[in-house]
Amino acid sequence: LGRQAACEVIALTFALDLEAPRGELDHAGQVDADHLGGLATKRTELLVEAGGEDDPALRGLYRLLAEEHIPFYVQAEPDLSGLAGKVDLVVTATGDVEGLPEYLAAGGRVLVTGTTPPDIELPAVVREWSAEDTLAAYWKLTPSDLMPSLKETRTLFMSGPLVEYAGHEGSSLQLQHPALYGPPEMVSTPNRPAQGPGLLMQDVGKGRVAYLPWNAPVLYYEHSNLALRRLLTDLVDSLLPRGRQLETDAHPLVETALMEQPARKRTLLHLLNQSGRLGASASQALPMEPFEVAVAGRFNRARSRALGQDLPLVIRGESVSFRVPRLEEYDVVVLE
Repeated sequence: LGRQAACEVIALTFALDLEAPRGELDHAGQVDADHLGGLATKRTELLVEAGGEDDPALRGLYRLLAEEHIPFYVQAEPDLSGLAGKVDLVVTATGDVEGLPEYLAAGGRVLVTGTTPPDIELPAVVREWSAEDTLAAYWKLTPSDLMPSLKETRTLFMSGPLVEYAGHEGSSLQLQHPALYGPPEMVSTPNRPAQGPGLLMQDVGKGRVAYLPWNAPVLYYEHSNLALRRLLTDLVDSLLPRGRQLETDAHPLVETALMEQPARKRTLLHLLNQSGRLGASASQALPMEPFEVAVAGRFNRARSRALGQDLPLVIRGESVSFRVPRLEEYDVVVLE
């Protein structure tokens, strides 16, 4: 998925270069030697490829981060050894990742989802639920500062396999066991209290890990549930030690790729309008009207290549913001 998006960006970039004076927009040198694929900057999120490109959990995480405009790159053969301080957050659909304990001990942040637990000390396993066992089960939410966008939400739907751990007291996400269903005389609200944590937060060494022992990214990929998106986004935001590197009110179908060009001392923000994409088909994209973008870093100039004009900058501490007046199919904003 990451390679596909990168190829689309590069192809469109070459198309723009054909219309630009030679050497005016040189895209060479955007690949950071420490990051596979080059879709990365000094502050970024790492998405670990667990089951390959066809893994629905990977697709769900990719889609979530892309729709939230969070810069990230995909590492196909995960090894977190030595990555502490180089990436702000690791997001993975499996806890079976080489170098995870060392990364956490050195201060790394990790979001783990799925039934394969991370290699850390966890409560005792009470039960391993199959997909059939969780029919009619759901999550009961308790308001928490950890999930501010879900403060008005009390339940969250559940489906698929789950590992239930002991010690649910105090968890903001608890499993409500399936209710009886069938004939009217059998239908009832279960009297048993909610139990089984759906979220385990734990400090490990200097680092921190959030573990969802169920397949939340798969459910988001298959059902596009807004509450699931808010849950995962809140967890990502809570784990980022310095906040987001890029923030924008652009439509979720505007895909972003933030890349550095150290040799020319500038940063390139690629904007790809995906509104014309539907599965394997493609049509004319719908133009996106003005949207705001804020990028961490100190810059004095932002220039839209597609519009051929400078974008007024507003400096806000350690970041700058600007407005993109209009996006057709593709644009790249050069930050210097």
